[in-house]
Amino acid sequence: MGFPYAPSEKLEGIAIWIPYEKADMNTWRVIRSGGFKNSFKLVKIGRDFLASVKGLSQLDKDRVKNMAGKRYLDLMSLAVDPEYQKKGIASKLLKAMFEKTDNCGYSTYVNADIDNVDFYKKHGFKVIKEINIKIKDFDLTNYEMVRNPNDTI
Repeated sequence: MGFPYAPSEKLEGIAIWIPYEKADMNTWRVIRSGGFKNSFKLVKIGRDFLASVKGLSQLDKDRVKNMAGKRYLDLMSLAVDPEYQKKGIASKLLKAMFEKTDNCGYSTYVNADIDNVDFYKKHGFKVIKEINIKIKDFDLTNYEMVRNPNDTI
């Protein structure tokens, strides 16, 4: 279904890439779209959580619209063990896949929260849309980002 990648057997980090043909949302993916941190915030909201799932599905609709006609990989998850953070592991995970996507002419797509936008920009991604989902008193802002083949900074 997708392409998991880890830089070594130590599993310092992992990236999971999903090909565009398989990138449709399901409930698990909707919950994960805001990242685990935001998912936990949404769970605290309680009964309004189900309404949040509906709001997050907007991300999927926008991805389908914005990526229509493109071949791409969707970065479903990028995580680095806290012991290895700030050591270039996340960059290494991205660059390994960029070698493949650039050679095949594929774009790469990611939903990012505000804490990660600059990291992805550093790696050639551009914000194509900002989506603000309001649930009760909580705002969940996500940024749809795309890196086209051979885009670097």
